[in-house]
Amino acid sequence: MSRRSDRVEGRLGLLLVVAFFLVAPLVGAWVWNVAYRSEEGQSSRVRDRVARVEAVLLDDASEPAPSDGTGMPADLWVARARWSAPSGAEHVGAVQVAGKLSAGDRIGLWIDRTGEPVTAPEPPHPGTEAALATTVAVLAVLCALVLTKATVRLVLDRRRMRAWQDEWSEIGPRWTRHR
Repeated sequence: MSRRSDRVEGRLGLLLVVAFFLVAPLVGAWVWNVAYRSEEGQSSRVRDRVARVEAVLLDDASEPAPSDGTGMPADLWVARARWSAPSGAEHVGAVQVAGKLSAGDRIGLWIDRTGEPVTAPEPPHPGTEAALATTVAVLAVLCALVLTKATVRLVLDRRRMRAWQDEWSEIGPRWTRHR
């Protein structure tokens, strides 16, 4: 024998589990799609601001003195180079190279819209960030369902306690007289 409130609570638990397995994949897929597109768009905007061009070294690369004050040699080599911006303008300037290269060597160089060298953009990781966003969204769905279950249980417990008090106020005096 079970009370009506116990049956309601049991059915609600089952309903919430089914709801989680139906809603969580839909929410997860939607959040994944939004986060992936957002990160991909941001990476695309960064790639629109910079360009990779080929530069030709005009001098042999030289290793500069350390500038960080530690006395340890910096693993930076510097050489003068010439490159063409996407607009066609020729540029000459000092660039950092990876190792001791010679005049005439060709290197890849990242430049901004003005043709000045910049650091290479970070490689995009849209899948990683989308996975994190999806995990957070699925956990949020789970928390909402657990909170719903706890709220309904609290309401039902209060009703059960009131019903028990009502029954006890009716039966209690008769039961205590028989002692």
